[in-house]
Amino acid sequence: MFFHGPRHLPNSIEGYERVESAAVTQFEDQVDSAYKNVGLKAVSGAYRQSNQAFILTLAVDPPAAFPSVPELFNSIADAMRNGGPVSPVFGGLQTTSGANELTQQCAPLQGAPATGSLCVWTDTKTVGVFLGVRIDVQEAQQITAETRRVMEG
Repeated sequence: MFFHGPRHLPNSIEGYERVESAAVTQFEDQVDSAYKNVGLKAVSGAYRQSNQAFILTLAVDPPAAFPSVPELFNSIADAMRNGGPVSPVFGGLQTTSGANELTQQCAPLQGAPATGSLCVWTDTKTVGVFLGVRIDVQEAQQITAETRRVMEG
């Protein structure tokens, strides 16, 4: 999937513009470095539209032994519950599947300072993590679907 399209995230996705700042660049570098430390290539970016925002990370060509979507989702959810005021609402968990062996799980986030959504997906070539602020699960699913379409090239 990923290698047929661009090797970086687009400047806009679904009307959200890519945020360019020193702090965001530092965060992106840290995320990309963390993935590199475990042998994965990754790209990440922050996007904003009005009072809504999201962070998106795509890891490319994960190994066959990479955790499944439920395992990865639960790992991220546990870290969020243990490390901050926002956590996923598992009663709202939605699992979808599709072409290219896509499996995606999304759930609303609840807590202070804002609500949002968390989505995790894998397909034949990528692992994606979406963390949105003031973005509901339905919109998050639209954004992640558009991201996959754009990255396919």
